[in-house]
Amino acid sequence: MTHDHEALRLAVAALDFELSPQERAGVQAGLTDCAECADMAMGHEALDRLLARLPVRDASPHVRERVLRSALVPPSERRWPVLLAAAAMLAMLIGAAAGAGAFRDRQALVPANTVPSESEPALGDVDTEASPVPADQGSPRPGEGPPGAASAGPPLPPDTLATVVSGRLRIRSEPRVADDSIKFEPLLEVGDRLLILDGPIVANDYAWYLVTAWRPGAVGATWPLGWVARGDHDGSPWLRATEDPCPIGPITMAVVIAMVPQERVACLGDQRLRLRSFVTTGGETMPCSPDVLVACVDGPTWLAGSGGWTAALDVTSDTGSIGGPSLAVVPGGPVSAEDLPSSGMVDIDGAFDHPAAGECRPGAVGQGAQPLTPVAARWSCRSRFVVTGVRVDPAYPIRGEPAVTVSRNVRVRSDPGLTSVRHELLAKGTPVWVLDGPVVTADYEWFQVIVPSVDAGDGIPRVGWVAASDHGAAPWLAKRILDCPEPGLLDVADLARLTTGGAGDAGLGCYGSTTLRFRADVQLKCGLEGRPGWDMEPGWLAANATNQLAIRDGDTVVLARLDPRLQFSQPCDGADDAAWSIEGHFDDSAALSCDATLPGSDQRPNLRMVAVFWCRTTLVVDRLVPTP
Repeated sequence: MTHDHEALRLAVAALDFELSPQERAGVQAGLTDCAECADMAMGHEALDRLLARLPVRDASPHVRERVLRSALVPPSERRWPVLLAAAAMLAMLIGAAAGAGAFRDRQALVPANTVPSESEPALGDVDTEASPVPADQGSPRPGEGPPGAASAGPPLPPDTLATVVSGRLRIRSEPRVADDSIKFEPLLEVGDRLLILDGPIVANDYAWYLVTAWRPGAVGATWPLGWVARGDHDGSPWLRATEDPCPIGPITMAVVIAMVPQERVACLGDQRLRLRSFVTTGGETMPCSPDVLVACVDGPTWLAGSGGWTAALDVTSDTGSIGGPSLAVVPGGPVSAEDLPSSGMVDIDGAFDHPAAGECRPGAVGQGAQPLTPVAARWSCRSRFVVTGVRVDPAYPIRGEPAVTVSRNVRVRSDPGLTSVRHELLAKGTPVWVLDGPVVTADYEWFQVIVPSVDAGDGIPRVGWVAASDHGAAPWLAKRILDCPEPGLLDVADLARLTTGGAGDAGLGCYGSTTLRFRADVQLKCGLEGRPGWDMEPGWLAANATNQLAIRDGDTVVLARLDPRLQFSQPCDGADDAAWSIEGHFDDSAALSCDATLPGSDQRPNLRMVAVFWCRTTLVVDRLVPTP
């Protein structure tokens, strides 16, 4: 055996731990080969026999607790000099304690009342010999309760925002260290934020507060609602009231979006607000259903139910935040459900923390979900924004509909914002089709549009972003008003105006995929190629469709596509004296698969969305019936 004293280390370990047969054989062989190791091992055995004859005095629970808590908190750099001095003192104390037999029973420093757990102990896990205050006695008044728990400072009232200032802080299901108080994980770390919902309740020499927790910048980090201890028994704080937690200045939707629901309730309360918001709907507000992992809230359905409307800054998803607030409408109040758009930008008046939240209470609990407390149920309703007023601009552009410029020199840009590439200036009255938006950037509300009248090269219309107004004042872009005849009273002249006039998108804008009916002469045209050399798909719907149907009324002709399922046997360019009853539609479902490739060039940006737009504005015939 090499003289790395491995045999000696195993021999000393054998004084406290059981060795395996292989380890015992190794120790025996090592001590035989190393006389120095054998002498030192005999000295350790003699010291162990001497310690066994000394009286045994256990460390007090207070000493055990303080040692354990100190081991749980990672030290900061500035604490190292203090800890080094403490380590030296601890070594002296251990020597004295060993001489007195204080650690002879070799019991682990684990409090007897700690709830068994596979995880390491955390702050708030350690019991003391102090008499607990029963939870049903309520919160003590300032100055009452054990002096250690009260020394952390005055009580924190409900709706206080707090910050965790010491790592590994435990959330528990009950305000005490006991077997019935579940230890939740993950643990809270320094910088995590809390909203105080209830407390303090003093037990086990801790001041406990009911909290809801979140981690700034980490949307996916979640904790169950529960109780945390405010600080150590000596007054060392584990959480503190947050300094300047609320925004200063005007409250806009951008400010609200940056706040988590806890901050909205604590900072804004029932303050009356006007928010410029993009409103979407998830359907009618319905009573909650206790699905898996869902704990419901009972109370007024309009406030406690699921579904309904949501407010956001714009059409983009809130990937960096928790999302916009849920909206509620009081039945019979100043605003009706019909006043809120299903998808549009509006000004909404209202407030959080509605008085009816006091009627909310815990409801049914789904499988695997933790039951809500009454305070948690009320807080859930308090975080909903109750709308008391709505201002909708009827001329405001809408995604997926036609629009028109209402000011001269409207700039088209490659992306929303003032730093993107600048394209053409559009004249007043230029028709466009709105693809997306609004996106709020640089205090402008931007919409992505197709401009059919502007050729961006190779016959591709311009696709870009335009601002809707001058910072919410003078409008630059507005909804285009269309003249839409009744779907069953169309003639060929109407179809020609809808498909060729202006942007060529009026048919799509008027009817979407609604079935249209009209009478006309027809003629099958073969070999037409709307864009020579282009590779377009699907072939039957593209501008280069081999077979197209010419719908005629005198000299007026509209070209349509034949649904592939339609059986039509007329020869190409054949004459036909019969009139036909025709059914057709725009916005065919196959349009979303349309694509195009330019000859001899790489794929151009935006070409696919242009191809989809062309296909959606194409008239598709799906029924032909000859008439006398």
